[in-house]
Amino acid sequence: MKQILLPLTCVLLLLGNIGRGDDLPFFSPLREEIVNQITIATNTIPLDKKLFNSLQTNLKLVDRTKPTLITGSASLGTLAKGLGKTSLSNTFLPILIDTRATYLETIESETATLEERLADTIPGKAQIAAQTAIDKLAAATEDAGTNGNITLSLKSLSKAAKALATADKAVAKAETAPPGANFLVATITESGQAASVLKPAKDALEAYYDSFSGEVEITGGEFKSLGGGRVSIRGVSLTAMVPGEGTHSLSLTNDTQGYALYGRAIVLNFNAEEPDVESQETFFTIDPENQSLGTGTMTITLDLEANIVWGTFTFTAHGTENTELEVSVTGSFLIRLETYE
Repeated sequence: MKQILLPLTCVLLLLGNIGRGDDLPFFSPLREEIVNQITIATNTIPLDKKLFNSLQTNLKLVDRTKPTLITGSASLGTLAKGLGKTSLSNTFLPILIDTRATYLETIESETATLEERLADTIPGKAQIAAQTAIDKLAAATEDAGTNGNITLSLKSLSKAAKALATADKAVAKAETAPPGANFLVATITESGQAASVLKPAKDALEAYYDSFSGEVEITGGEFKSLGGGRVSIRGVSLTAMVPGEGTHSLSLTNDTQGYALYGRAIVLNFNAEEPDVESQETFFTIDPENQSLGTGTMTITLDLEANIVWGTFTFTAHGTENTELEVSVTGSFLIRLETYE
């Protein structure tokens, strides 16, 4: 009688769980196989109590998991451990791997959305913090997808789900953050020289917008004493023609869209009324006849409500004094607008 009642009790427990868990994120195939294996176990005499109890425990975990990426990914790791200890581990492994893939696809899709949202934010500390959060998210996601150990992979998946929530909050904060301080920073690589960073002081930055012509002019200069009255001067000038507010992607080799200049000089007796120029070189992306002298693009955002302009740029150009010299310039900026007088 006891042997008859035990399978009957198992069936009743199974029936009590049927219909639960289908709404959980991505657990339906796993739940279906657990239910299937419980059915097989209850129809097998004698009953494998250890297997049945393990299956029942894992089914309960599926059913009580909250429908979120964080709780779901955490439960998936626990399910992998629990089901991996049963005699059916090879049966469940492909399903666990497929479920992991679904989580990864979802997290990667959410990450792409966060990156798009962040791209529309104003540069500043909040934007930098959000980018750092997204970088950590990407690292955890990559480890979850490439780690051959299923246990360690699912640990990284759980970490990625938590990192996604953190990154989402960071991006939301960046979306409402005020503009940061004025800046322009550029990496300069000139023929035969090591790369250097140009980072003008805030008071050496200017940005103007002409609403009539649509011209935006951005300049930034750097002065560095070399001793003995000698001063190194470097600067970048960017000109963009924009149709109005918003974000625009432009060429820097056409005066109908934009052009760029990088110049450097060493000046003697800098504080004198008429200082002497020891050396100088200027690099343009176009010549006076609008012929291209290099390559270049710029992404620029004009925000008249906030009275700022920001963006990124990259260009190459040849020297005007020595045409064999070439420079590569890549940078970004955020500057408050001034008006033409």
